[in-house]
Amino acid sequence: MFYRYFAMMSFLIPAALSAQNAKADSPDFSHLMKKQPAHWWDISYACSELAPEYFERGDQDSLALILQYWEAHTRFYEPIRRIWMLNRIYLNDFDANFFSEAVVEDMYEYQSLVESRTDSTDWYLWSGDSTSAYISATFNRFTKNLAMDLLQYDDLSDDEWLVSLFYSNNFKEFWKTFESGEASQSVLYRRFYRQYKEMTRMAIHYDFFAGYYSPRKSLTVLDPKATVGFDVGLDWDRVLLDFTLLFRFVNPQQPYSVKYMDEIFETQDYFGLYLGVEPAFRLYDFGRCHINLLSGVALDIIEAIPAEKNPYEEESVDLAAANLNLGVGCKFFIKQYSPYYIRCQVRYEYTGYDTDGGTDLSEGEALTFRLGFGLDPDERKYRLQQYFKNAPF
Repeated sequence: MFYRYFAMMSFLIPAALSAQNAKADSPDFSHLMKKQPAHWWDISYACSELAPEYFERGDQDSLALILQYWEAHTRFYEPIRRIWMLNRIYLNDFDANFFSEAVVEDMYEYQSLVESRTDSTDWYLWSGDSTSAYISATFNRFTKNLAMDLLQYDDLSDDEWLVSLFYSNNFKEFWKTFESGEASQSVLYRRFYRQYKEMTRMAIHYDFFAGYYSPRKSLTVLDPKATVGFDVGLDWDRVLLDFTLLFRFVNPQQPYSVKYMDEIFETQDYFGLYLGVEPAFRLYDFGRCHINLLSGVALDIIEAIPAEKNPYEEESVDLAAANLNLGVGCKFFIKQYSPYYIRCQVRYEYTGYDTDGGTDLSEGEALTFRLGFGLDPDERKYRLQQYFKNAPF
């Protein structure tokens, strides 16, 4: 997320103070690098190889300068924060108040990279026509091994132990500790939980659906229709708001008429467009199954005569009307703590079109059915549900 791109973080303040006391012969990093870096990812790769070397030498001043150089020339924070935290634990100088939204985001990113690219290979960034390494496998192995060594210390605080456990790549044990509630008093746990609560406060979802439109009353002349559409929605606790675009197809079997340019035209063409705002309220939450009360207001448009069939002008003849609807829906998640779900809705719609003297379509109603597939793009929210189900806050 965007947190990692914010201004330089306060964790470099200790590094800057240390750098002020660095020796006059501190390394000239541009000469130490195997080649003069041309891009920021080259600088990142070179620094990722230098940092473990100077840690092993016990040269903390030079290590601080390397981290400063790395940040100043790349703004690539995740590996810098990773080694900084582990190093402060090693020096017995770690402050849990360092944890922030950015650190939490870094930890998500690190786990994702380890699981998708492994920590035993260079990590790459796509750039132009080629892939360029931006963190060396040497650095990833170093931080993993350092974290494993730190776990052997018997005087670690809860937060220090959690950081070391995570960066030793023991993700299963890390999240198991969260799920059990054993780490509930740690600062890191509370930071993760706070972000989870922020995620659940408002969520975005996407749906794609197909359906069936069964007209009633004066609209029966138009015959049933197939529908397809999609919507983008927002969730606030139990309140939902969808923005929907829907298309209707299938021409009627019998002609209907509309008036245009003082002339009555008979047509069997039909193309429907529905632009709606659809509020809803979650009545019941059964875990994987949600039951929602639906409503909606929309602009309903029918293209009665296509532009190519209009003898007067090169534009279509359209009928427009307001559409009000009510209904009930069910959202069923494919599995527990999953962002993917199947959704079905039944709505009763009220609408009517003015044909200006043509076929009477003014007192129309319709029964509609939608069946769709949707997802919440931030699947971490659902993954975190299982880890914080025993949260004491």
